[in-house]
Amino acid sequence: MIINGWQKCAMFNTILLKVEKETSNNIGTGFLFVYEFENNIIPFIVINRHVIEDYKFIKAVFHKRATDLNDCFTVNSPSGSLNIDKYNYASIDMSSNEVFFHKNKAIDLAFISCNSIIKRNDLALVPFSQKMILDWENSSIPPGASLLFFGYPKELMEKTHHLPIVRTANMASLSEVDFDGKPEFLLDGVVWPGSSGSPVF
Repeated sequence: MIINGWQKCAMFNTILLKVEKETSNNIGTGFLFVYEFENNIIPFIVINRHVIEDYKFIKAVFHKRATDLNDCFTVNSPSGSLNIDKYNYASIDMSSNEVFFHKNKAIDLAFISCNSIIKRNDLALVPFSQKMILDWENSSIPPGASLLFFGYPKELMEKTHHLPIVRTANMASLSEVDFDGKPEFLLDGVVWPGSSGSPVF
């Protein structure tokens, strides 16, 4: 099966995260992001701070590369063509990876370094780059505009192929204005635990 188009590619970029804490267990949605800097590629999982803050254990679920090319997804992403196993995935312990939080504690954003997995030949990674991130100084989204967000609300997913589900929402604030003084916007949609960290399009 051949997968074309950014919406379909995004289904394979989204990562389920399971987080064990001292007093609770969390699930969340992350997405793989590569920052390109002076010919270097720095890979991260982007997630919300509250999902992983004070973690003891983090497990991330990645798709695997296909070994049987007769039964796979062939994803044509901006970073090239990739054959992805339809039925097998890898649960990887990310607890020892470096974790970075936004310097402003009021901003609910964190990054998990993926240097340890980027060179693995068994994982199928379909990252976004900063070229795909909206430049808020030169762009805006009008109130009421339709948005998509990909994730695992209440750990709901297409389980056979370990794919996220796509939800819809509307822009509920002015994108040019920092919502409540934070560099954030508000969306109007049905969001459940597990969606935290979902990429929004």
